[in-house]
Amino acid sequence: MKSDRITKMYEGLSNKELALLSFQYLSEMNELECERVAGAVPVKSYICREVEYRQWLDGFFNLSAQFGIEHWRTKYRNLASTMALRFALEANDIDKINSMLDAHSLCETRLLALDHALVAVCDEHGIDANSVRRLAGVEPFAPMHADLKPDAAYQTEMQINLTRLLMI
Repeated sequence: MKSDRITKMYEGLSNKELALLSFQYLSEMNELECERVAGAVPVKSYICREVEYRQWLDGFFNLSAQFGIEHWRTKYRNLASTMALRFALEANDIDKINSMLDAHSLCETRLLALDHALVAVCDEHGIDANSVRRLAGVEPFAPMHADLKPDAAYQTEMQINLTRLLMI
């Protein structure tokens, strides 16, 4: 198969440079350039552990990493809204107080939803949710109010996203 000019430009690059380009194009969701870069990567034959085993193990680690990222990002937003609430209380800014209370509540419902999504995905695939949490540096989420309901739309979205990481 003849390669196009752009693919030929990739052929002189090192594996690190090719991987960096792939990473960039993946972040931009540029499938065409990803395919071109992949076309410039030499194909080798190896003796290695079963590929399916490696794919599952990589998926489990990716699940943990993504869960951790989402948890800590939402936790950060929650803490930021709490601090902003404190300043709004000092300024007696009622609109800001209400806005920060809403933001705090949203973060709490999303943290709960994320934890429920993790448990659902883990249960479906026979994964110990505490192992995922441990690798992510996260404790099971305990909301401030016991009657708090998870954000259902966010939970569905996160279950889909976390499950995708396990697809081989």
